[in-house]
Amino acid sequence: MHRLYAQQPPHDTTLYDILQVSPNATAAQITKSYRKLTRIYHPDKQRRNKKNEDEEDRAENEQQLERIREAYEVLKTDKTRLPYHRFGLVDTVHAVYLLTGRFEDAIGRDPNLIELLHLMGYSLDHSAPPPPSIDNFQTTDVGKQIRYKQEHNQRVKFIANNIVGTIRPLVEGSVDEAFLADLVVTQCDRLKKLPMGAQIIRCIGRAYRYAGRKVLRRYHANPKSFGMDNQQPFSKAKLITNPALVTISDSIRDRLRHAGHVMQAAVATGKVIVSKSETVQKANKGEDFDASVSEDGDDESGETPGGFFTNRDPAECLAGFLPPEEDDMRREERAKAQQAILESLEVDALWKISKIDLDRTVREACNMVLEGSMFFGQQEGWVGSSGLVISSSVARIRAAAALVMIGEIMVQRSKEGTAWME
Repeated sequence: MHRLYAQQPPHDTTLYDILQVSPNATAAQITKSYRKLTRIYHPDKQRRNKKNEDEEDRAENEQQLERIREAYEVLKTDKTRLPYHRFGLVDTVHAVYLLTGRFEDAIGRDPNLIELLHLMGYSLDHSAPPPPSIDNFQTTDVGKQIRYKQEHNQRVKFIANNIVGTIRPLVEGSVDEAFLADLVVTQCDRLKKLPMGAQIIRCIGRAYRYAGRKVLRRYHANPKSFGMDNQQPFSKAKLITNPALVTISDSIRDRLRHAGHVMQAAVATGKVIVSKSETVQKANKGEDFDASVSEDGDDESGETPGGFFTNRDPAECLAGFLPPEEDDMRREERAKAQQAILESLEVDALWKISKIDLDRTVREACNMVLEGSMFFGQQEGWVGSSGLVISSSVARIRAAAALVMIGEIMVQRSKEGTAWME
């Protein structure tokens, strides 16, 4: 299993840093460092070394000792270390809470997590809305569909309002692109280290970029349809795509994109089913199972291309020559490693399934903004903070270009310094 951690950078290094070990450290190295640090920060050791230690120092040492113990609980076994290494999860069940907007139920109200939930369309006040008033139909299929539709529409509007709040200063011209770009970079760098943060930011960024480019393609193909001739409403409102793709209709493009996401989810789910089936079959035959986790990705998936995880151990060839006790111990360790890999596959499958809904929801919110209803209502123009009236058409193009810029930053920053591998 050690090769597994050496082949791909970790999602987050916080727990490794606390234990003062490298992300590719062996289990023995982690245990050795843990024992060393617990001796250093043990209250008895501190009292002997610092007789005049004040209350504040003692409290800080106790907190550090608690952090060391918590980090070791996660990193000491592959079952908890692998999900943390790949996704930043200290518990795989947290993936369910996060991807369904209930993460605060398990972790608490971390401001950064709340901000990540907001990007996904979940607020603490509305992530679990009360059932709609459909009386006796609440438990029926129709009632469930109505409730889902209401919750979905609520998410779309919540995301759309957040988007407007983010891009409004740039559309108005009260800030420049560099200023907004710096804010987005700072936000991404803060959120991408959260559990599944890089994956979520990348997915949302791609949805922003896709929706913005869709409007810009129509504008560049026919400016008059936007009520303009050769105006330049925004310096960055350029067509950022392959010219050969202009002939592809948006409807075909949407279907291809959705089909790609569904295929990724199906493949990820299939890996889980096949891996579990092979594990059971080989266990029944008394054979060893070599499970692997491969991450396949393309331009639109945002997943890690080329990553390969395996639990193969070069020393396994000696298994038949080991004493019975050591042979049993090695088999038990392999079984634990196999279980850890299977759980990681399950999280990967859950994410790829959830990504379909997240991408669709964010794009709906972007379309709501770019259609103009979130800006203008029934008005023909938009009065910015400076008092100048911006025409609806110009504002739409500026908003689309702003989304492309923000989306591109989110995609790139989600890769920077994370587990993404070219």
